[in-house]
Amino acid sequence: IMINNYPEDKHRFSFLVKDAVIGDDGIYMISNGVYEDAFAYFDLNTNTFHQQKVMNQPFHQISISPDSEKIALFGAYEIFILNTSDFSLESTYSFDDAISSLVFSTDNKIYALNASNVEHYFHYINLNTDEIVSHDIDIHVYSNMDLFMHPSFNYIYGMSSASNWLLEIVKIDIRNDLPILVYESTLMEGGNKWWQTEDGNRFIFSNSYFYDIDPELPYIDVLDYGSTENLNLVIQSLCEQSVNKHYFFSLDHGSYTYNYDYIIEWDQDFNRIDTLHAEKYLKYVINNSISSYETVGAKVDMLFYDKKRENLIAITRPTEYSYFNLGAIEVIEK
Repeated sequence: IMINNYPEDKHRFSFLVKDAVIGDDGIYMISNGVYEDAFAYFDLNTNTFHQQKVMNQPFHQISISPDSEKIALFGAYEIFILNTSDFSLESTYSFDDAISSLVFSTDNKIYALNASNVEHYFHYINLNTDEIVSHDIDIHVYSNMDLFMHPSFNYIYGMSSASNWLLEIVKIDIRNDLPILVYESTLMEGGNKWWQTEDGNRFIFSNSYFYDIDPELPYIDVLDYGSTENLNLVIQSLCEQSVNKHYFFSLDHGSYTYNYDYIIEWDQDFNRIDTLHAEKYLKYVINNSISSYETVGAKVDMLFYDKKRENLIAITRPTEYSYFNLGAIEVIEK
């Protein structure tokens, strides 16, 4: 028994995607697979999938530069910078404490936060000079924090889930050499995943709450915070369509109200516009020397919007647990 490509319109791979980012011309992925095969990319120009050997090293997360020319792969204590043209290793940076998250800025700069439960260090890396500057930053977060670069490149927001009900948010001003903690706030409803819109002025949380901001306001910059009135929906992944600013999201795999293959389209006011379905997998079965196809449902793990080609990209995997290390990329014209 196996999962076949034909006659599906999918691009299949044999690993579970841990993290992925989209660039101008590709989707770059890291997996839970064998260390030397832990990195792969999907070419959006040719719709072809490539496994790339980079180093015998496990990775936790991946990030991409604003110009899509560099990607950062990082494990616990090291950050590896690769060029997206040929995936050559440009530089490696080591730290005494584990890294929780990082973001690229402009002019070949990276900001990273350590994963300590006691002292938090905010690291600035200049990729042109290889200089690393570390600042002790006074935040009171006791779990790993995800960083988001605001599109203005003046501020960084950090999100951390202490539980399913409490969300820690920090804002850091990086306009000067010394980063300044603007505020640290706790929200009662936040979920455990979050997404930043393209304009940087809204965060959407996995429990269907949203958080509107104006980053130029002094201190607390919250304009609105509330529910999308779809509280029975738990979001697995979300992306934004650049043309009309609609949101596409898939449903959390623990949600029993809806099918895993749903891709729901919202407008900016969270009104449902459309519902798409990820393509099912086909299982090739031989019983008593008779071969046939059976369908297997699809889970939508990650969603991306390809602005250059105006396509929706879904990373899926079969619903049957015995195939959990298989996956596919589905390109949807939308």
